[in-house]
Amino acid sequence: MIGGIKMTAVLRMEKRSFADTKTKNGLVRGIENGSLVAMKKHNERLEINHRYEMKSKQRTNINEENSYKNVYFKRMSFEQIKKIKDKQHRFNNIGAFELVYDFQDLTEDEIKNFDVLQHKALIDEFLEEQSLGKKFELLSYVYHGDEKNPHFHLVFSGWNQEEQSFNFNDEFNPKKKGEALLTSEGNPVFLKHNRGKKKGEYLLDENGNKQIKYEMVRENGMQRLQDKWGAYLKDNNFRYSHKKKFTSLLQFPNYIWHSFSSDTQKKVFFIRELEKKREQSKVENNLILIDEIETIMKNEVLEVLNIAQHIQDEQTFKRTKNKRKSLVNNKFI
Repeated sequence: MIGGIKMTAVLRMEKRSFADTKTKNGLVRGIENGSLVAMKKHNERLEINHRYEMKSKQRTNINEENSYKNVYFKRMSFEQIKKIKDKQHRFNNIGAFELVYDFQDLTEDEIKNFDVLQHKALIDEFLEEQSLGKKFELLSYVYHGDEKNPHFHLVFSGWNQEEQSFNFNDEFNPKKKGEALLTSEGNPVFLKHNRGKKKGEYLLDENGNKQIKYEMVRENGMQRLQDKWGAYLKDNNFRYSHKKKFTSLLQFPNYIWHSFSSDTQKKVFFIRELEKKREQSKVENNLILIDEIETIMKNEVLEVLNIAQHIQDEQTFKRTKNKRKSLVNNKFI
């Protein structure tokens, strides 16, 4: 393994059903309403809307000056999107899904010298181990070098070529036995025949014992895939880890982050870069540099925290004021 701090190689998944779906981040357009077309436009940089492209976590825009670094190994065609829409489906079927491999915590030099083909080979080998490409058609394979972190977008059709159906949940999130079901008295519930001459009688196992009824729950397939990715990185002694080694001192809710001025946001990014340098200095046992960095960070962090506290106090005051106003109005209705 190469020396120094382990960098982070985060694997995440975006799913697209045919109809619109509500998530904690808002409404996500379905395939019928153009979500795959929007994905194609974003990934292939056919259309850039800087307001829309603002990331929920990184809050960074696409830097079009660096778009020449992007590599389009495979582009998704409009014909492929139409074929997916034309297949028989239910509104809640997952018609397509995207895997994003995001390489984080790199230094400026590491980003500058990022070997795209070497990292693509890393991903390809992992995908081959998981046999994903045999079941689900790869529609798009794109590398982006014009955002904060180098990352890859891989879009797959949700149509299982082996099963000839949209069975994303059965493949990724199969049902498994959960807790045993209990009566209100705490006794186990037993399975019964629900049709035929034995309807209502208990189902017995090969030893003649009644079979306990269990709650069926879906396994978290994404978590399983992430765990396999983490194990793959570890087993092959790559410099990357799937999970971050440390967390930033400054983590803010969305409403506070959006209330920051651009100067305050830049200050937060500056502090996070200082954190990385501090961690690197610890590895190198450079005590002098650690002290210098922490001295700078102390004042910067306090300033940002004071701004955040002020915003939070204002928001709390507004909520309290609105709540009182609502109570008064309701009282006289």
